[in-house]
Amino acid sequence: MNKKLLSLVCAICLFAPVAVSARAFDFNIGATAQFQNDVTTDSFDAQDLTDPDNYRFGAETRLNFLLFEVADTAVFGSSTVSNGTVESIEFTNHLAAGIYKDIFGVLRVGLLAGPEFEMNITDDGVTDENGDAFEFTDIFMKSNFTYKAHVDVLLSQSLTLSASYTLPTEFNLEDSDYTKLIPGDSDWSDGKVGISLLLF
Repeated sequence: MNKKLLSLVCAICLFAPVAVSARAFDFNIGATAQFQNDVTTDSFDAQDLTDPDNYRFGAETRLNFLLFEVADTAVFGSSTVSNGTVESIEFTNHLAAGIYKDIFGVLRVGLLAGPEFEMNITDDGVTDENGDAFEFTDIFMKSNFTYKAHVDVLLSQSLTLSASYTLPTEFNLEDSDYTKLIPGDSDWSDGKVGISLLLF
């Protein structure tokens, strides 16, 4: 047996148990809630978790193939002035790709990363988080890179409960300053805890 064939056989033997442990193909969609307060500070109060005003709600979709995962999470919120009038609708979308692993067919862990953008919808139009006119063509160049880790409980073949943590960075493709891929203190304060209930 030559070296190339032996290497191929070894690679298949190593990859097969991992591939079998994961569902070959999955598509999930469902509702998500994202806690907006910083949970890493000493001032964090667990009672804040029970206040719906501290959350943003939206939807999450995931596509899994073998060891790879693509996820899109969108949450909505609103900004109000003192008289209670809605000033703007705020929309945040995070598109990420990465890897995942099923454990004993009951748990699933994943680590992903990708651009996250914000847009504000007001009477005057649509702006980005900096107040500039929003341009869809600039999404991938100007959007900051955000990490996401999730741990899922596979309740059944068609129902998944997921807990996640997203951590933004200051890195974007327009600046291409790769040192900003390492989260700083201010990035950790902007981390978000989320929970999703996914179907299929």
